Amino acid sequence: MRTNQQLVSFLIRKWEDAGEFVIPSFLKAITFIVTEVGELFDAWLRTMADDGFVRNHGEKDVDPAEELADIVLMAYVAADALGIDLDEELHKKLGKMDKKKMVSWLDKAQADE
Repeated sequence: MRTNQQLVSFLIRKWEDAGEFVIPSFLKAITFIVTEVGELFDAWLRTMADDGFVRNHGEKDVDPAEELADIVLMAYVAADALGIDLDEELHKKLGKMDKKKMVSWLDKAQADE
C-alpha cells in the first residue's frame, strides 16, 4: 500500500504526463499553500463562524475540509520537490512532541498496532 506521499508523487507525475497538471517548484507550492490557507479561513468564516460573517459576493459552495485537503496536497508537492518524505517527517515530529510533552502516547499507540 502506498503512503500519502507516494500516492501524491505518483499522481502528479501521471497528471503532468497527461498534460493536465504542471508540477510546481517548491516556491510555487509554498505560495499555493499560503493562498489555500486564505481560502480555508474564508470558507471557515462563511460556514462555521459564530458571528454570521457574510461575503459581498455570492459564492456559497465552499468547504473548509476541501480547502484543508488542498493545503495538505500542496505540502506533499512541496516535500516531493525537496525529496522529503513528509509522512516520515510527520511521524518523527509527533514522536518529538510526544516526548517533549512527557506523555509518550505514541510508543503506546504503536505497541497496540
